Amino acid sequence: MKAIKSLGCLAGVTLNPSTPASGLEVALPLADIVLVLTVHPGYSGQEFIPAEVAKVAEIRPQLGPDWFAAWLEVDGGISVQTICQVRDAGADAFVAASAVFKNPAGIAAGIQALKNAITN
Repeated sequence: MKAIKSLGCLAGVTLNPSTPASGLEVALPLADIVLVLTVHPGYSGQEFIPAEVAKVAEIRPQLGPDWFAAWLEVDGGISVQTICQVRDAGADAFVAASAVFKNPAGIAAGIQALKNAITN
């Protein structure tokens, strides 16, 4: 990550579900974004792993509360049923595929449903 940052780039780190939050200790001070996978890497449409919400909550205070702190992003199983859980745990950004692209009313409706879920 030091080499990436020395080139003037932003650097990020990703945690698989099997990696504990403590696995970030060395990388966290250099991270501009932390991605927590809430499913196992592989394919779209997997079931959200509820235990990952606690990991998001554990990482958030380590990143700092202000706007300039690293972003905390979640990816996997994000839907209108799960997005508020990870938002309330401290996530800043959300990656959703099935909830958007497989919405029966279309992509725009999928995006709007997620927006509605986090703003209501």
